[in-house]
Amino acid sequence: MRVVVRLDNSWLLIKGVYTATRPGRRRKRQRSHATAGTVVAESVDRPPVDGLRYTASIEVPATKVMRFVIRMFREPGHAVIVVEPHTVETYLARIYSSSREEARRVASLAERVVASLLRRGEGEEEEEYTASEVEEVEE
Repeated sequence: MRVVVRLDNSWLLIKGVYTATRPGRRRKRQRSHATAGTVVAESVDRPPVDGLRYTASIEVPATKVMRFVIRMFREPGHAVIVVEPHTVETYLARIYSSSREEARRVASLAERVVASLLRRGEGEEEEEYTASEVEEVEE
């Protein structure tokens, strides 16, 4: 999926995610590093959401937003996910899609990704983040 992140006054379109590796004890084996990945992005004027009629949104905790972006970027699909700051502690991920069914599918997937990221964190408060209803964008 295409993911666009708002950073200060610019939009960044994610182009790639690379996992850092380091040599293991034996030279033949490579191990994945503990980092989620290195993100490569391109600056764009605005998110590429032209022609996408349906939208849904979900809140993402600020501490998990980059892991969320990486996981959603790696998922297959034609939706565009626009992530921007919402409050001090949360970001708002808006899902734009050409069909209502795909918007629902991606919103459900995003909920599962956020839930799995929250389960992995230790000692964090469990908050429930649910997607809004799918809406049609008025042009």
